[in-house]
Amino acid sequence: MQTTNPNFDLESTEIYITPEVEAEILSKISQVLYTVFKSKVRISVISPSSDSVRETLKKNNEIAQGTLSNQDLSIVALAWEFKQAGKKVTLYSDDFGIRNLAKFMKICVRGVRQNKIVRKRKYTFTCIACGAIFQEIIDECDVCGHQSFKRNFQKSK
Repeated sequence: MQTTNPNFDLESTEIYITPEVEAEILSKISQVLYTVFKSKVRISVISPSSDSVRETLKKNNEIAQGTLSNQDLSIVALAWEFKQAGKKVTLYSDDFGIRNLAKFMKICVRGVRQNKIVRKRKYTFTCIACGAIFQEIIDECDVCGHQSFKRNFQKSK
């Protein structure tokens, strides 16, 4: 595995992933690379607590992002758990959704191959039938009962 991030020092870094992330390593080449990488660096596979997962889901719902997989949520929850325990943690990901949520949770996050995100995004939803705006993801418009929404993002710093 190669990284272009100059701050990533493998010899002095502890690496943690969740079982959900480990299970996501599907292709043969990814499995081979993971095995080789694991032989060179200690990688611990840890599940986040249910409290950390709940807090991560809550924050994800607050920003109305709604697009993260269980794997994505689990790794952000684990980073949150470490941060809450007073550990210095940096989450490495090129996934914009992960990086956006991590920034909102004040978790240090860096890209592996991509530059840092310029701004965080918080989403709102507009009913396409009546124009009502909602701050959270909902299944049905409270005003007119319609079930289709347009997702909009609000810029934030």
